[in-house]
Amino acid sequence: MNAAARILNESLIVAVRTKEMRKIVLSKQMCIIIMLLFSVLASALFSITVTDKNRIAIGTLATLEQNQNNLITTFNQLLLEKNTLNSPARIEAIAKNKLGMSLPDPKQTILINY
Repeated sequence: MNAAARILNESLIVAVRTKEMRKIVLSKQMCIIIMLLFSVLASALFSITVTDKNRIAIGTLATLEQNQNNLITTFNQLLLEKNTLNSPARIEAIAKNKLGMSLPDPKQTILINY
């Protein structure tokens, strides 16, 4: 009976140790699962944040490009207006009409050589 009790006692100890080991293994597995779950959630939140910032940046870029195009158009219009105002025919017409200026006669001109 002593040998049978010893065998039974050893099998119970192995069973208890196996259950404890399973608890420890399950506990480690749960920790790993929880860490992976938090990693996935953190990754999802980071992805959402990056996507939102990207959308905002694209909207800002579109607005700035539109402003740039408007400024280029305004600059080209002003350049055209400047060239129109600086044309020799216009300046001569203003000199004749508003200031009463005219080209001198050839008799009134003196050629100076230096």
